[in-house]
Amino acid sequence: MDADFPILATVATEPSHAASLQTDLQAIGLNVSRSTLFRRIDVLVASGEPRSKDERGPDGRARRMLSLSKKGAQRLKTVAAELLVQEPLASPMFALALSSAESLQDAELTEVLRTRMAAAARTLTQTERTLSKLTGQSGFWVRTSQERQVAHMKADLSWFQSVMRRKNTEEPSETQSSRLAG
Repeated sequence: MDADFPILATVATEPSHAASLQTDLQAIGLNVSRSTLFRRIDVLVASGEPRSKDERGPDGRARRMLSLSKKGAQRLKTVAAELLVQEPLASPMFALALSSAESLQDAELTEVLRTRMAAAARTLTQTERTLSKLTGQSGFWVRTSQERQVAHMKADLSWFQSVMRRKNTEEPSETQSSRLAG
């Protein structure tokens, strides 16, 4: 995994200052030391992936505001697409990749979700077939484990379907808005 992805994804969601990034990353279960985070931010800013602007905070202290550049957005798009395919749905990285897909409003990333949903449906069908073939000799715990997997897959598939339905109902209005603006 790209170690800078969480920083870029968080900045893409909402421009923020370096100190608040640490809080945001910790909130999703990614613990990173302040010194490590600031070193990575320095490297990223030097590479031109986030833009940096010095501002004064409410307390009057200087702080560095970060926002995503075009170069950073391209890297984010590539890594987010990979993570949406590879990461478990319960992973903080999947959540960040999903929020990146929304903030970038990119049709390719939406297509990755459609592909993942189709794969989940196929896996569910195969697992249900396997479960139906289990006999009493398979053991109570083997069957129970398979039933649990099926329940989780059904929940994941239901979630994917609801996300795609919401996305499909929002896209027509976005398309109409862009036509009116153009």
